[in-house]
Amino acid sequence: IHFRQLSSGVIKNIAFNSKRARGAAVEQIIRNKIDTLGEIKTFNELDYKFNSELSDEGNYYFVKQNNQNL
Repeated sequence: IHFRQLSSGVIKNIAFNSKRARGAAVEQIIRNKIDTLGEIKTFNELDYKFNSELSDEGNYYFVKQNNQNL
């Protein structure tokens, strides 16, 4: 699972934000007893949304629209 931010048309990896998002994703997986990969796509906390264009079978990308300059 990869978490990225979209800022000024560029997709970036901000390590601190990605780490927070991974923790939130794990919490959601445990809380909702998610047990299939397809269900992970429903993660939508911290303004991240599943991006099917970047994702493939082995890599799920979640992108957050960042309105601030990085």
